[in-house]
Amino acid sequence: MEKKLGLSALTALVLSSMLGAGVFSLPQNMAAVASPVALLIGWGITGAGILLLAFAMLILTRIRPELDGGIFTYAREGFGELIGFCSAWGYWLCAVIANVSYLVIVFSALSFFTD
Repeated sequence: MEKKLGLSALTALVLSSMLGAGVFSLPQNMAAVASPVALLIGWGITGAGILLLAFAMLILTRIRPELDGGIFTYAREGFGELIGFCSAWGYWLCAVIANVSYLVIVFSALSFFTD
């Protein structure tokens, strides 16, 4: 039996990734230099972009259900081997940078107890 993620599970995954650690660290830094309206506009634009990306992946999954390799296979099938390779490396690089930012936040939180 093959298990698949539904729309609600994928939406929760996207929201948790978007909110992640940024919701805890960025507002204090941004509040020092921007107005509340600017912050809300920024969060709104980011949320709209993430939702558009999620809906694009949803549509691609419905149109080509046989492709199950994620971003790499969609890019490879649509634009060729080079673009597929570059998109996979770009995605991997963004994931590495995101994990490093999570570690920075964790260590900055832990430094509260050691200072």
